[in-house]
Amino acid sequence: MKTYRFLLFIFSFIFSYQLLAQKEDCVCNTIEGYRYDKDDFTNLRDKPNGKIIGKLEPDEDGIEPIFSICKEKNGWLYIEIDGGKKGWIFNKIAGASLRNYDGQPVNLYKETSRDKGIKAIVKKEEPPVLILHCQGRWAYIYIVETKQEGWIEGEWLCANSVTSCP
Repeated sequence: MKTYRFLLFIFSFIFSYQLLAQKEDCVCNTIEGYRYDKDDFTNLRDKPNGKIIGKLEPDEDGIEPIFSICKEKNGWLYIEIDGGKKGWIFNKIAGASLRNYDGQPVNLYKETSRDKGIKAIVKKEEPPVLILHCQGRWAYIYIVETKQEGWIEGEWLCANSVTSCP
């Protein structure tokens, strides 16, 4: 009986440690994007600028897959795609659009806090953006058409390349 309890304890400890390590390893929360690339596919890598382990490409209807951004390192984003596919992509191909429907102005901030000041105000309706960095629930974006950039809360991003988000 003692052996059983001991093994159960060890298994529980290892499982808990793995879950904790995964949570600590993922520093971006609720940041989603889609592939914003003119090429037919994007390489998915095992580490930044590492070995190619797969491809990120549109489905048969031309719809780009939506992915969650977990973390970033030196201009690369670690992403997770529905279905369990994971890997690194270059940050300049991670896209989204703003949820400023009807032209609602959106603030881009200097830092990951509303208290640190506004860097720019976006007035263009639903512009495409590149997701360059992420931290917590914040994303550092670059607006392709207006060349504005700054930090924005993730809920302002829409990762659907075909239609608007709710």
